[in-house]
Amino acid sequence: MQILEIVLYGYNGKVRRLPFSTGSVNIITGRSKSGKTAVGDIIDYCLGGTSCNIADGVVRETVAWYGLLLQMATERIFVARKNPDLGQQTTTACHIEIGDRIKIPPTCDFTVNANTGNIEEILSSRIGISENLHKPSEDESRVPLSANIRHALFYCFQSQDEIAAK
Repeated sequence: MQILEIVLYGYNGKVRRLPFSTGSVNIITGRSKSGKTAVGDIIDYCLGGTSCNIADGVVRETVAWYGLLLQMATERIFVARKNPDLGQQTTTACHIEIGDRIKIPPTCDFTVNANTGNIEEILSSRIGISENLHKPSEDESRVPLSANIRHALFYCFQSQDEIAAK
C-alpha cells in the first residue's frame, strides 16, 4: 500500500491536493506552523484513527472532509473521512471507493458508506493481515488484541520528534 495523494475538501468547495512519490521516501519540509504535522495526523485519521488529532486552527476550521488515494498491488482505494463537528473530537462517518481506476472525486458530496471499523477491516485484509485474535491466558491482565493496519502504521510514519529529538 502506498499513498498517492492526500486531499482536503474545504467547506468553501475548494479542493487541495498533496501528491506523493510512489516507491520512495517522502519527506515533508517547510516553515514552522505551515501544516507539516497535520499531514501525518490526516493520514492517521483517514486510516481509522480513534480521534482527530489535527491541531485546532486553519485546517480544522476550513476542511469538511479529509481524503486519501491509496495504491494497492492491483487496485486503488479512495478513503474519505468527515471532519468532526465543532466541539467534537471524532466521527465514524467515512466514504470508501475501491477499483482499478479510482480517481479523486472533484467534490465532497460523499455518501457515508463505511465507518472506521469497516475501513480498518478492509485495509487490513488488503495488506495481508488476516482475521486474528490473541486471547491472553486467564492469569494475564492484558485484554484480547487483534492485529490490524493501525499497528503497521508505527513502522510507516515518523514524526519530526522521532527524527529530530535529542
